[in-house]
Amino acid sequence: MIPRLAFGTGTSWWVGQNGKPSNPQLVASVKAALHLGYRHIDTAEIYGTESDVGIAIREFLAESGLRREDLYIATKVGPGMADIAKACKESLGRLGLTYVDLFYIHSPFFSNYKYEGSLSDAWAAMEQLVDAGLTKQIAVSNYSVDNLKEFVPNARIKPVLNQVEYHPYLQQPELAQYCKEHGIGLASYGGLIPLSTKTDGPVNAVVNALAAKYGVSDSAILVKWNLSKCQVTVTTSSKEERLKQLLELEKNASAVPLTAEDLQAIDTAGAQLHHRQFWTKNFPN
Repeated sequence: MIPRLAFGTGTSWWVGQNGKPSNPQLVASVKAALHLGYRHIDTAEIYGTESDVGIAIREFLAESGLRREDLYIATKVGPGMADIAKACKESLGRLGLTYVDLFYIHSPFFSNYKYEGSLSDAWAAMEQLVDAGLTKQIAVSNYSVDNLKEFVPNARIKPVLNQVEYHPYLQQPELAQYCKEHGIGLASYGGLIPLSTKTDGPVNAVVNALAAKYGVSDSAILVKWNLSKCQVTVTTSSKEERLKQLLELEKNASAVPLTAEDLQAIDTAGAQLHHRQFWTKNFPN
């Protein structure tokens, strides 16, 4: 089973290229998350953070006595799309692992990576990674319904997840429905956009009221909302107390018991405004 709350190493941790000096703060934050109980770590070739994640994993395993099999490590191919197998092996080298649990195609915007193959061609190469034992599962990220329709019907191995920007201002019901019908889980990133970059929207008042009602942070309300909609939610923080509170949402179903009315209030407020924060040049809206 995929751990539902993932510690993300993109966004604020973004380096943008591999080979740069190690970031001790990131290593410490990944280790702190692991020691708190996070078991799902999300990284990517393009983040430039795989090497630091690898350091954190090795140090954590040595300190905790746990095994590699106790962790769920996910990464993504982007710039290396021209040779997916090579890119996967290079990611494994940076991570210091012999396999990952989940390997994503970072986006369907292949022209960004100077890759001329089709979505079906790329997916066939991903399936071969499973056959070779380089990854346990495969997935996609930032795919639309049309993107999925191009290869899912004939896929030998279906993607287990589609990781997309998902928050009250970008609820994407058609995508959610298609994924549900085809057994593809939704994974969300950017779930705290209403609190971080789009702070002037109608969701904030609703979230503030619910945070006061349940005695938790605004972040906890939005993460719980995301967990109610998606199979996986990616979040990050350098603050251990915040990480601890968010992890409780995954482990304890009764933590922050948002009602159907609470969830609907967030849905309704979010529907009043459309906002996409990431990949804006690649999506029509």
